[in-house]
Amino acid sequence: MTGSLSPGKRADLIVVSATGPNLGMVTDPAQLLVTAAQPGNVDTVIADGRVAKRGGVLTTLDAERIGRDAQRALNGVLARQGPVAR
Repeated sequence: MTGSLSPGKRADLIVVSATGPNLGMVTDPAQLLVTAAQPGNVDTVIADGRVAKRGGVLTTLDAERIGRDAQRALNGVLARQGPVAR
């Protein structure tokens, strides 16, 4: 055991849902997590006592804003690149 959970402690905890089709055959949970689990299987993440993902949804990031910022950055790169010879 590497630690303990009790009231008042901050914790790092990951809860993985085993209901996905890629995790349906639970024989050795540790091996299954290493070989078959994917980010979509992660239900809940608590880091330093703060919930970062709940019910499979990120709670600390604005995915739409990140997508807009990424598109804006790509548009800037393409504009600076100029025409591409074909």
